[in-house]
Formats: sequence, C-alpha cells, structure tokens
Amino acid sequence: MTASELKINQRAIISKLHLKLSDRRRCFNMGIYEGVSITLIKKAPFKDPYLFSVNGNEICMRQQDAKRIEVILS
Repeated sequence: MTASELKINQRAIISKLHLKLSDRRRCFNMGIYEGVSITLIKKAPFKDPYLFSVNGNEICMRQQDAKRIEVILS
C-alpha cells in the first residue's frame, strides 16, 4: 500500500521510500523516513496535493510523490 491510498485520518508506518536520492534527502529533512508514522489529513480537489501529518508537522505532497512512499497500516 502507498501513502496515496490512505483514507482521511488513516494512520500508517512508512516502510519504504521509492524515491531518487535527492528526493529522499528532502523527505528526510522534513522528517519523512522509514519507521515514521504518517497520517493523511486532507486531499485537495482532483486528489493533488495531499496534506499529511508526520511527527506533528503538516506536510503537503504531490500525488506522484505520495505514490512512491510504501506504508503499512498501524
């Protein structure tokens, strides 16, 4: 399952990031990495972008990036 498939207010644990190295670094700097809890807060119209809560921070992310974050429901 990917982060883009989460339902509103559904929580999951990040298990794998399928991103380029530069994008992985950017995510790491925002607190997005393997083992962290992520919750989908809101989807914008037309499903892009998404608003996630990660470690108490709210982060907007494009759908194409959310599809590359593999998660496990918690």
